[in-house]
Amino acid sequence: EGGFSKFKQAAMGVASGIAAIGGAAIAAVSALLRVDEATREYRENMAKLETSFQSTGKSADDARTAYTNLYAILGDEDQATEATQLLSNIVQGEQDIAVWSDIAAGVVGRFGDSLPVESLIESANETANVGKVTGTLADALNWAGISEDDFNEKLAQCSSTQERNTLITETLSGTYLDAAEAYKKNNEQTMTLRENQVRLKDSTARLGDAVSDLKTKFTMDLIPGLGAVIDSFVDVLNGLDGADEQFANDIEALVAAAVEKLPDFIDLGIDILWALIEGMIAALPEVIAALPEIILSLIDKIISLVPEFI
Repeated sequence: EGGFSKFKQAAMGVASGIAAIGGAAIAAVSALLRVDEATREYRENMAKLETSFQSTGKSADDARTAYTNLYAILGDEDQATEATQLLSNIVQGEQDIAVWSDIAAGVVGRFGDSLPVESLIESANETANVGKVTGTLADALNWAGISEDDFNEKLAQCSSTQERNTLITETLSGTYLDAAEAYKKNNEQTMTLRENQVRLKDSTARLGDAVSDLKTKFTMDLIPGLGAVIDSFVDVLNGLDGADEQFANDIEALVAAAVEKLPDFIDLGIDILWALIEGMIAALPEVIAALPEIILSLIDKIISLVPEFI
């Protein structure tokens, strides 16, 4: 009896362990599948940006560089996405992206939200097209002490849109260079943290892409069998002869198909998780460097919530 009791306890322990592992596995898979939905908006935004840049002769890498630079300055995903998309019509390559990133930093450093960067880029593009200062560009010039009338005369002397674009870029770059350098120096940690956030989002988005492809493939492979199950179930409801047997056979076939695909699902899931772990390990030095800023942000957030807790 004592031996049986020990065996029973051991068996219960094994069962509990299996249940715990199963529960953890289900939770992990559930979290993995949610990555698809959680990263959908970011992936859609990046797809738009890549399309905008590629349609104007630039690369997807240019789009990502521009977005990363602008997000590091602006700290807002929607604003950075809009500004980057508009920037695709002005820049010609990496050098222009760097110049316009400095312009954005200088404008934000001097005027903050009162002179939106996305509006400035839009009006700069419009000005280059029509040959006359428009919109927010007028504020960017006037507030910096540059005569709008004098600048319009310079625009009139340009013979092409590209020349006007170059004039606008060089003027803004020279005007806001000092402010840009001061802004980047004073906000170095914040900008580095935001750049790391974009890198992490990129990694998570790639994971979301893989999960989305996996879900689509898995679903498509099971759709024929699922359709057969639905059809045979309708036949059962209609009382057709032999429908119950066909329904059972279709269910069995669907389960067999799912079991057959399960190893591929698990293998790919393991590959995805391992790639994510490797990426996190590779990013550890940057994460550690950003820890002081993260801790300070958390402390500020906790302090701001104290009145609500009270």
